[in-house]
Amino acid sequence: MADIKHRAKFDFIRYASCWEDADILLEALDIEPGHNCISIGSAGDNSLSMLVYDPAKVVTVDFNPVQNACIELRLQAFAKLSYDEMLAFVGIEKSNDRLWTFNKIKDGLGEYALDFWENNHDLIEKGIIHSGKFERFFHIFRRFILPLMHSKRAVRKLLEKRSITEQQYYYDNAWDNLNWKIMFKLFFSKPVVGKIGRDPEFFKYVDADVAGSFKKRTDFNFTHVPLYDNPYLNCIFPGNFPRHALPHYLRRENFELIKERLDRIEIYQGDINSCIERYGSIRFNAYNLSDIFEYMSVKEHNEELKYLAGGAAKGARFAFWNLLVDRLIPDDIGMVYEKDLSERLTKEDKAPFYKRFVVGTYNG
Repeated sequence: MADIKHRAKFDFIRYASCWEDADILLEALDIEPGHNCISIGSAGDNSLSMLVYDPAKVVTVDFNPVQNACIELRLQAFAKLSYDEMLAFVGIEKSNDRLWTFNKIKDGLGEYALDFWENNHDLIEKGIIHSGKFERFFHIFRRFILPLMHSKRAVRKLLEKRSITEQQYYYDNAWDNLNWKIMFKLFFSKPVVGKIGRDPEFFKYVDADVAGSFKKRTDFNFTHVPLYDNPYLNCIFPGNFPRHALPHYLRRENFELIKERLDRIEIYQGDINSCIERYGSIRFNAYNLSDIFEYMSVKEHNEELKYLAGGAAKGARFAFWNLLVDRLIPDDIGMVYEKDLSERLTKEDKAPFYKRFVVGTYNG
């Protein structure tokens, strides 16, 4: 595996929420009862969503112990709180009682996670879904950049419930003005995103115009994907996920299913290769690989997919995102690139960043 962990820092919360669309991920993975799943951990959102489809096991993988601490705290919140209490604690609803709630649920945390959260009460008080570096990037955008582009009224109108035709008309004629284009190009440039949003090392294999690539995807997303119930844009612009546009794992209809299956989550500290070795007797049916190939050369990407396929059951589904680099399915690993499905789900993706969503089926 490409050793990004030695080229960038991973001792803080990079992602307090998962900014990848669970709805398209779950359709791609086609999880069935009894399946064994492996999932890049991040903050745990999409790994929790996978429980809805009744798998036997979901192994979350992350070499950042702080991201794993985020997952552990989510598990305790789901296990010990009611639905409305959980939403208030994580940061969906306003609350002055988050530290009190934390003290109520913290006994189930492991030693590292407990120590981390005890020393970061400010992140708990803020709401844990808002406490990462990537979330601060959007806070800066929302507070300092967006007002130079559009008024609060314009933002409300952008996110109104309307037809795609009406949405497209509003974007083309009211939103996509000169201020939007100029400030977008500046704020979403490679230096700015690398410095305050992600990490410069994450762009090692990126040759594309970063702002231009994001703008192209944003133009499509704002004119072809409904915005009213889009969790990611509602969080970026007004600043939170509203009840009508929650990520999959936070929706009321999924709460009890996730809650009763929490014991099927296993958190693995390390990289995904060592995880495959650790669970060598298990053949996985579903792989949520996030955008891990973004940080690898083409050669490393091909070798990594081949290695991961060694732990796959026949018919296993692989899913991953391309953000700015092109990484597809190599021809020599016994995996079929599901081109039509990938292209359709890319068009339906509610996250406005990714250039491509890739789905493959292992037939080796």
